[in-house]
Amino acid sequence: MIWPLLTDSVDFVRQGVYVGLSLLFQVSTNQSEPKQEEFRKSMHEIMGKQHGEIMAKMGAILSVGLIDIGGRNMSVSLTTRSGLPKIEAVTGLLVFCQYWNWFPYLNFIGLALAPSTFIGVTSKLNIPKSFQLKSNCKPSMFDYPANIVKEEKKN
Repeated sequence: MIWPLLTDSVDFVRQGVYVGLSLLFQVSTNQSEPKQEEFRKSMHEIMGKQHGEIMAKMGAILSVGLIDIGGRNMSVSLTTRSGLPKIEAVTGLLVFCQYWNWFPYLNFIGLALAPSTFIGVTSKLNIPKSFQLKSNCKPSMFDYPANIVKEEKKN
C-alpha cells in the first residue's frame, strides 16, 4: 500500500514514505525482498538530484541511515521478547515521528532500537572459545547490500 506513494506529487508524503519503507526494510535483504534494491536505487537517485525537493531529499537521506542502522545489526523493536510493550521504545518512536517539527527529535529513534545479532556466551556470561551455530539458510540471505559506485563524468 505504501509503495505507490513514492511517486506522490507532495514532497512531504514522499519524505514519510522513504522513512517508513526504510523502517520496514531494516530486517530484510535483497534476496528476501526484491523491492529493496529498487528502493535503494530510488533513495540514491533522489539524493543525487541537484535541484530536487528538499523534503523528499531529507527523507531519502534519513532512510539511508535508518535502513542500515547499527551496521545492519539493529532494528526497531517496540516489544520485549515475551511480547510486552517497551514503554521507552514506544515513547522514543513517538517522539521521533515528530522530527519534522524539531530536528533534534531524530535522536529519539535510538530508544526504539534493539540489536539483531547473535551473541554467544557461556552460563557465566563469558565469551566461549568456540561454538557452533547451524543455519539452514543460504549465506546469500545475509549478504550486505553492494556498495554505491560513483560514476565518473567524462569531459
